[in-house]
Amino acid sequence: MKQYIKNHPFLTCICIQLIIFILYCISGTIKYEVSDDFMMQMMVSGAYGTGANDMMFTSPILAIFLSCLYQILPFINWYFFFQAGMIVISLSIIHYIFIKEKHHPLIQSIVFACILLIAKDFYQLMQFTKTAT
Repeated sequence: MKQYIKNHPFLTCICIQLIIFILYCISGTIKYEVSDDFMMQMMVSGAYGTGANDMMFTSPILAIFLSCLYQILPFINWYFFFQAGMIVISLSIIHYIFIKEKHHPLIQSIVFACILLIAKDFYQLMQFTKTAT
């Protein structure tokens, strides 16, 4: 296992973030922090308005992409999974940077603890502004 982690550090970081995300999903504590995200989700899914044309606070390309996904498989919450995916990838990259730099194990542990604290806020109270940041 140590050899695999050593040879695949970025994949290991993604797996760690996926495990954290799954644990938050199982706990049932994930929600949108503000109503803007719920409204954007409803707009891009076509529930309010005509879909991607009405989506605010985001790239039109992203809105069209998500709107197309909702048209193909409307029973999947694509907006939520897009945000969660961006958070998983972003925190994995931050974690990977500190692993790759070969810092002292204590520093790596502190960084991992900070990532866990950040992940708690990002996953439990999703907000497009935090995800975009």
